[in-house]
Amino acid sequence: MKNDKKAFNDKNSNNKLPVKQTAKPEITEWFFMSSAEITAKDLWDFLKPLKLGELDLWEEMDILTLETSDKTSIDFEGMKKSFPDEKDRQFVKENGYSAVYSVSVSGDFPDLRILFEKILTQFQGGFYADTEDFKPSILSRR
Repeated sequence: MKNDKKAFNDKNSNNKLPVKQTAKPEITEWFFMSSAEITAKDLWDFLKPLKLGELDLWEEMDILTLETSDKTSIDFEGMKKSFPDEKDRQFVKENGYSAVYSVSVSGDFPDLRILFEKILTQFQGGFYADTEDFKPSILSRR
């Protein structure tokens, strides 16, 4: 058994497994922050005419779900309470954001960036990756 393993790992051997190339993982957790006082209903009103898929609104909970035709689900959930970390709260304050949504994406939606940019044409703000430094980000043109 050891000899087989050695032959397999031998630099001169042609019995090497191909190196699997893995794609960079897509970001599935985002924050949408806007300087406008918006609700999930405002997002629903904006997205409905675009006919991107099925929209479900839970207005009293400030939650909107978009399910695209390829079964990708994009959930917007209003954050009633601010971030627990002071540094994150300071980021929101310094950028003048009054609405913050947690955005979860399940599935591979190739037009996600286009969707985010379209939302940002209506609502001033940005989409920020759920990372320690909020990067990468997609910002509206100011």
